[in-house]
Amino acid sequence: MADPILKMRLANVMGLDSATPQHNIALEEALHGIAHPEEFIEFCRSRRAGIEFVSKVERLDILASQFKSEHTRSKVAQSFSDALAAKVKQARTVVKNALSEGVAAPFSSVRKEGERYFSVKELKALAAVGSPYTIIELSERGKLADEIKKAFEAAERKALGQKRDAAALAARSVKKF
Repeated sequence: MADPILKMRLANVMGLDSATPQHNIALEEALHGIAHPEEFIEFCRSRRAGIEFVSKVERLDILASQFKSEHTRSKVAQSFSDALAAKVKQARTVVKNALSEGVAAPFSSVRKEGERYFSVKELKALAAVGSPYTIIELSERGKLADEIKKAFEAAERKALGQKRDAAALAARSVKKF
């Protein structure tokens, strides 16, 4: 059962009445599984106005789903970033040698047992971070995983912004009719 004060704060932010059974259940469900309820309340405060044409309970449910989804994506991004940084660390010497020999795409040229060592997705993530020299430098300083995660999150924000722009355009078109 969620902390009554947190439930009351969330109810206030979302315009719900925690004494109403339906609202109380919605508040409980929204807070269920959220490790950082303070962050969730701020998340709701900042995004509640962007969701229209639904009831307050539905709005809370949508925001809870978005918040939980974002945290899941953040964990996936961290895991991917850590694994890719470890691969770069293992291949760093080979990449440095390729750079010194003038190979144009040193990460693409790394092979293990005849197969590409880095997948296309990994190569795109590395390209988003910067040049091969930048990647090597970040790897040597132990900061590559953080930079990969930042690039991943920036790309995700850009994609989300494009989705919101499309949704806003559609909503304006619907209002005209």
